[in-house]
Amino acid sequence: MTRSDTKQLLMHYNVWTTHRWLRIQGQPPEREDLVHIVDKDGLGHSYELHYVRVVPSPTPTLTPTRSPTPTVTLTPTTTITPTPTQSATPTLSPTATLSPTVTSTPTVTSTPTVTPTPPPTETSPPTETPVCDHSGDANLDGQLSPGDSQLAFQIYLNCEALNPGVDAYCAADFCGFGRVEPCTDAVTPGDALAIFRAYLGYSDPCNAKAALNKTGKSQPAETWLQATHDGQAGTVTVVLETIVGSGGLGAWGVQLRTNGDLLELIAVDRGTLDPGWLYFGGSEPGPGKVLAGGVVIDPLPPGTTGSLAEFTFGLLADVIIDNPTSLFSIERLEDDLAAQE
Repeated sequence: MTRSDTKQLLMHYNVWTTHRWLRIQGQPPEREDLVHIVDKDGLGHSYELHYVRVVPSPTPTLTPTRSPTPTVTLTPTTTITPTPTQSATPTLSPTATLSPTVTSTPTVTSTPTVTPTPPPTETSPPTETPVCDHSGDANLDGQLSPGDSQLAFQIYLNCEALNPGVDAYCAADFCGFGRVEPCTDAVTPGDALAIFRAYLGYSDPCNAKAALNKTGKSQPAETWLQATHDGQAGTVTVVLETIVGSGGLGAWGVQLRTNGDLLELIAVDRGTLDPGWLYFGGSEPGPGKVLAGGVVIDPLPPGTTGSLAEFTFGLLADVIIDNPTSLFSIERLEDDLAAQE
């Protein structure tokens, strides 16, 4: 959700939805879907809601297997042994063979033989590794559009909440390669920018994902944090400062780590370097983990100095903080902020 002054409101914190059925006696059930907004500075502002289609993860099909029943084959074996006898008196042999005089009586011995047949060997079909097309069609509607670009950016910020399927996540990883699993840091703001550039017809859209820095011949960006503590307001403000590298800056992402038991994200605002971001935002997918990023079509030139974002945190405990910057660390940099090898 974006306020009319371009401020981003955080989903699940400042903005949330409720869904219920109203059942009034004597009336048919009525569906109620509401959007709730909490914004202390919202007086006089309008709000713009952005909706994206969520592609559910495919449900695995479990097929029970039964062990084959072994086959038992009974094979009768018949042996005929002629035994000539000169005696006129019938005799009973130990093998229970009756032989009359001058009569050749064959002895028939029938011995059933049980031969167990081993169960058939099951041959598993060869495992095929699904192909990941990295098409950029993040919403899987069969075409490339700005909506795919926006969804890729939202997947970067809120992957766990959106829960995209493997196909959607792989498509959003436009500049990647190989098979990827959802929410593994493969999708970055650079993918969102590259998808938008591909939609516009750029011949090399993935140049937006720090392609110059990947050559190892350019100077990467310098990035650092500067924090201040407002004891009266009970907040800590962190500024992400940068000096743009020689490849320029068209897409960037940052993952911060802090103490989730002490601090809670309130807002992410644009810094002094605001070229008119195509996409800009931040999120707190889990306690102590904060993501932010931005995308712009015309990159900031090399050597540009300033702040990209300003993070405001609320204190969850009444403590004295001597060095607020020490509470934060940069855990991961993406795209044009990353130091490429």
